[in-house]
This record gives sequence, structure tokens and C-alpha cells, in this order.
Amino acid sequence: MGSLTAEAAHWNGCAADVRRGLTYDGVGKPERNLHTKGKPFTISETGAGGIYEWSENKTGPDGKDAKWTLKYQAEVIAQDVDVALANDNISGIALWHFYDFKVDNCGATWPCKHGAGQENGTHCPYDHAPPETLAALASEGAPNCSAYVVNGRPGGENHKGSLDFWRRPKPAFYETAAKYKAAN
Repeated sequence: MGSLTAEAAHWNGCAADVRRGLTYDGVGKPERNLHTKGKPFTISETGAGGIYEWSENKTGPDGKDAKWTLKYQAEVIAQDVDVALANDNISGIALWHFYDFKVDNCGATWPCKHGAGQENGTHCPYDHAPPETLAALASEGAPNCSAYVVNGRPGGENHKGSLDFWRRPKPAFYETAAKYKAAN
């Protein structure tokens, strides 16, 4: 979890560097690169994770809402979008994911070895069984996790989407849409 003002300074600095033709070599040292001078700069794969069911998580500094809350996710994404829309040196922005999705929990091993216990207990207990048809989803609603083990992939899902695993919009979805609409 980082500072929202530091994030804006980071993106504005990156865009200014590319505009001047300053890029970074493979070991993070700045170098002049005339081929990139004035080229478009796009913010890509930015945002934060937000678990659909979490409206509060008082584990942050000073007991404030922190990582994995929908509020924190919306704040980070709003800051990123504001920077992209306000800076003429930034050509576009791509948020991490459109929707949350299930991930393999293989740890550091790749390729994943499928088999018994592959998810390693990361799946969350649902408040009711997941529906198996669209009609059942419409009548029963999407299940919610009743508990999470907060690790690198809570519930064995990537929670960085603007929609949740069941395609329910998160606050970041509506806030981002409003920002783009206002920018037109």
C-alpha cells in the first residue's frame, strides 16, 4: 500500500521523462534515448485490489481502511485516472483487469502442475453454493465469501478488476466511468 500523492508524482515523472527522451536501461539506470523522445506514454497495469465483500478493513496505518477494501481500490484508481486525464504527456491508461478472476495457486513454480490440492486451500467458503446456470444466478444471486485468508491471492482470485468475479460492479467501476464521461 502506497501513498496516493507519491503515485501521482511517479506517473507524472515517468511521462515527463519519456517526453524528454529519458528512459531506463535493463538495470534501472537512466539513459538518453532519442528514439523515445516525444513518443506517447501510456500508464498500463495500474490500480489496486478490492474484495467485493469488504467495505472495511481497519488494518492500515493508524487503524484506517487499507489494502483489499473497495474504498482503497477506488481511491487508487481514481488517482491514476485523474493523473492520466490531466497530463497532456500521458496518452492513455489501462487498468489491471476488467473483472476479478480465479487464479492458480502454484507459488513460485511454473508451469503449474495440476493435480490434487493445486489450489492449496485458497478457495473461500461461500454463503451459498455457486449457481450453475444464468437462470440460477439471476434467482439466487452471486455467492459471497464468508471468510478470506488474506495472502497474496485472497480466495484464490485476482481481485484487481473493476467488476468482481460474478461481474458485479465495484465502486471503482462507476467512479472511473464518471471520470471518463466528464472528460468528454
